[in-house]
Amino acid sequence: PAAPVHADTTRDLLMAAGGLAGQPCDRGPSTTFGVIVQGALWTRSLALFRGLGLRVGAIQALLHLLHAAAAAVIYVSTRRRFGPAKAPAAAALFTAGTAFLIDANILWNPAIAPLPLAVFHAALIALAWDRDGDARPARSIMLAAVASIALALAVDCHVAFIIVAPALVAAV
Repeated sequence: PAAPVHADTTRDLLMAAGGLAGQPCDRGPSTTFGVIVQGALWTRSLALFRGLGLRVGAIQALLHLLHAAAAAVIYVSTRRRFGPAKAPAAAALFTAGTAFLIDANILWNPAIAPLPLAVFHAALIALAWDRDGDARPARSIMLAAVASIALALAVDCHVAFIIVAPALVAAV
């Protein structure tokens, strides 16, 4: 059976279908706040997935795989910085926390946020703690750029993820 779909996702699927039919897909759905509009990443992703012939259940399975990839990013970055003993716990906490946060069993726009959030946090870890002690400016600039792009993608998934922006500012 198809995955449960959030009520907003029905609208998003219709917007994606419009994009596949040639209508512009330059903005996402409005938020609960009404005046704030989500980015178009979710709608464009749905259009891509539907254009590839994926049904709702297959899209949900793909999003679960992306969530697993996010856990792998957390595992690798934590292992690299804090050692192998802490990596499994960090990956498990990230996975459980983001699964709860995005309501992982329901298909809706925050579901694509864990991977950019994981990249964001991995870049912050690398930016905040220089492993070999030689704070190279070019490396720091590159890590800040990666963290910024990942944060922008997460916020484009859902505006609520702006709450992690202070961590970027603090790390930079």
